[in-house]
Amino acid sequence: MDVHGLSNYLSRYDRYRQEKPIKCYFLTVVLLFAILTGIAGVLTGGEAIWRILFQIRTATWSDFYSSFHSTYNITTDIYPPLGQTIFLLLDNLSYVAPGQLSVTHLFGIVFYTLFFSVVYLALIFRLRKVNTSSVKEKILLSLALVLSLPSLYCLERGNILPVALLCLCLYLSYYDSENRWVRICAYICLGFSVGFKIYPVVFSLLILRQRRYQEFILCAIIVAGMFLLPYCFTQGGFIEHMQFIFGFAGEHQSNVSYDHINIVNILCCFGLVINYDLHTVAQIFAYAVGLIMIILVLWDKALEKWKIYACLAVLAIGCIGFRPVYAIMFFIPALVLFLDNNRGLNSIDLVYLICFIVMFTPFLQIFFEIDGVSVVGSATIGKMGITTLLEGLGIILMGVTIIYEFLRGHFFTHKDEETV
Repeated sequence: MDVHGLSNYLSRYDRYRQEKPIKCYFLTVVLLFAILTGIAGVLTGGEAIWRILFQIRTATWSDFYSSFHSTYNITTDIYPPLGQTIFLLLDNLSYVAPGQLSVTHLFGIVFYTLFFSVVYLALIFRLRKVNTSSVKEKILLSLALVLSLPSLYCLERGNILPVALLCLCLYLSYYDSENRWVRICAYICLGFSVGFKIYPVVFSLLILRQRRYQEFILCAIIVAGMFLLPYCFTQGGFIEHMQFIFGFAGEHQSNVSYDHINIVNILCCFGLVINYDLHTVAQIFAYAVGLIMIILVLWDKALEKWKIYACLAVLAIGCIGFRPVYAIMFFIPALVLFLDNNRGLNSIDLVYLICFIVMFTPFLQIFFEIDGVSVVGSATIGKMGITTLLEGLGIILMGVTIIYEFLRGHFFTHKDEETV
């Protein structure tokens, strides 16, 4: 590229930055750091890339293939049985003997690649439908989302979350359709999402927000039916499994994990730094934020659509249970709508932009030593990643900023006007 061509490119970039600053800055930072991380990975023999992923090197794609290798057990599996049912059907598609499909098998690699390629393409297609950007912007945004840290982390784990997210996006697109049968199909999609990951159930509050109580009951019946029906084919029942899940969650809430980004984990990590137990304070804060998120979703009629989705994501990811890094992908519906506005970049929007950037950008991971940090509650590794802390802080700041905006708009502004 000659000097004249470079000058024209920079001129177009500057014009785009002035017209759509929010989208421009997000795409620039995420894609730039994705490239830098890739270069650093080449220079370090893959070490730089491994640092942002799961720290057990022998567990690549383990979430995916562990579902093929074992029968469902309510005392060991933390996922609902619906996901296991889907995996059993997929297992029958391969020519490999049942339960033998793995990352070490050539067909296993091909099968994994095809499965998630189809899921990601469907997800990108669905998100492009709700995005009013140009074709180039949609391509760049799709690339940025695929190369984002939570996406890369999810692909390395082989987690089924993208399928749950796809089902959730279909629900968000059609839950308020004027056609009753389309709404029922949307509720079925939510049922699949909840059947895979449980916590998307908070998005059913969108129906309550519209005061459609009978529709909410219908949705609850469909989701509950889809969630509970697979338990008929398991050894043990729903109650026993929920007892195990809550016990498992309680155990992990009491430990600080290097890859969990929920509010309690992040605040407890800071407690380890200052040698003070913040667990009780962190839990109270998380419950308070979660309660406020519910109140805002149900009663704040002025809340923008992307903020509604963000509130529900903060509730599901930050306030309930424990969440690994890939759970941040549930912020994608809010992110897409946030980036789709063409307004200027004010101070509040800058804060939201920073939150999304630190949640999605694949920054180079730097670990620092902390006694008591563990890998999913087991082997102590004594280190915490700065990138992981930033992601968790982004979730906290997102929730706090939404609360601040609500208070300022409904209380402080009126007081200032009365004073004047």
